[in-house]
Amino acid sequence: MEYGVDRPSERAHGQMVGRLEALEWAALRFADLFEFLPISCFTVDKDLTVMEWNAAASELYGIPAGGAVDASALDTAFAAEDHATVLHYCDRVLAGWAEPIWERTVSQPDESTRTITTRARTMRRRGGEPFGIMFMDVDVTEERNLARLLSENEKFQRQVMTSVPDMVYTFDLVERRHVYRNRTFRSYYGYRDEAEDFTGVELRALIHPDDLASMEAHFRLMSHLTDGAVVTCESRILHGDGTWHHMQSNDSVFERDSNGQVRLILGCLRDVTHERRMKSELQQQFEIVQTTMCQLRTKSSELERANLQLKKLAATDPLTGVNNYRAFQSALDSVIAKEGEHSLLIIDVDSFKEFNDSFGHMEGDSALRSVAQILTDVSPPGSVVARYGGEEFVVLLPFTGADQAVRFAEELRAQAEARPWLLRPVTVSVGVATTSGAMTRDEIVKAADAAMYQSKLAGRNRVTHAREGSNESSAA
Repeated sequence: MEYGVDRPSERAHGQMVGRLEALEWAALRFADLFEFLPISCFTVDKDLTVMEWNAAASELYGIPAGGAVDASALDTAFAAEDHATVLHYCDRVLAGWAEPIWERTVSQPDESTRTITTRARTMRRRGGEPFGIMFMDVDVTEERNLARLLSENEKFQRQVMTSVPDMVYTFDLVERRHVYRNRTFRSYYGYRDEAEDFTGVELRALIHPDDLASMEAHFRLMSHLTDGAVVTCESRILHGDGTWHHMQSNDSVFERDSNGQVRLILGCLRDVTHERRMKSELQQQFEIVQTTMCQLRTKSSELERANLQLKKLAATDPLTGVNNYRAFQSALDSVIAKEGEHSLLIIDVDSFKEFNDSFGHMEGDSALRSVAQILTDVSPPGSVVARYGGEEFVVLLPFTGADQAVRFAEELRAQAEARPWLLRPVTVSVGVATTSGAMTRDEIVKAADAAMYQSKLAGRNRVTHAREGSNESSAA
């Protein structure tokens, strides 16, 4: 007898599949956001094999995503002379060090080079175990080139500061005010010429109140800066339109006083408001994806458990809890295909129809459950107990010869007879068959069934083996 999956289980399975599809869609939205980030981003596993590679990375390194994904990052993103440094850097990141920034040079297809700062972030599983690294590259070539140009020839400093596309300024570290801002700077803040510029305005009036303490710490650091060193600072600065913008400055020593103390700072300012917004959104999306992946793993585990339960239900007789006919047939096919002697028992509950007629089907069902329990308790490890149909059961004994199978059959017959039945004694008739040569599934079942009927004809409550040319049987 076969038993199918009930419809409530089917509905639950459908709802689970729908939720998984929604989670997959959220992951796709994150992939789109990652792909179109304005900075180069790529992810690698612990072996430095590239897993993801966005459009900005393709532009920076001159390698399309199709050529980078599944390749080693050592071959796609890092020069050969940097490999030892890369491996040490990645070991530090995976070990949990605070995301260090690494500045390096990248060769371009036209044989030019770009200077980039690389930041790495450890990617962790739900339990905290690192499984990879996300690299984020920012092209700082222009800033570095500007710093070099200014140091090469003081004669052209003002001309360079006036013409460069970045916002450049000089700042009086003692008086805490700007001394000079270039045309790009003034244009950005909405001033047409130097007469309208707010050069000379105290910087405190332009810095967001919450950033004043960090800005003062930056000034103290600048006062001890060595020549040629560059320090990065980020703060919110009041824009000409009255709104606060996230601005990032790269500052270096421009002039010292007669005592050698830093007097003027040369800085390059960049509006990173959009980048910070994108970084925040990326972080939020990353957290959403992390949560989604955790939920996906949970739902996947739930689905796996549900499938295992459904598989178990499909192979279990609901009345007795032992294997059903379908599971028995599958086990029998598997066993008789193996070399060696295998035995099969068919057990029939004696006079079961009369029992049902006398005591009702509920008591009959209870008797069948008790017989199934006896078979389960007595059967050796590796055997298969199943309900064959109605009041008939089967026990499959792999790698068991005839004599051992008959002894086992006699034991379970005796157990049934000795059980303290409440309503009336319940006995069983057993037929045993053992494979002889290349027997088929139908042949061994037919032999065991015929032996069981011999037990019935011989008076019930006995064991009969279907030995070739023999009607040997044992009885109580």
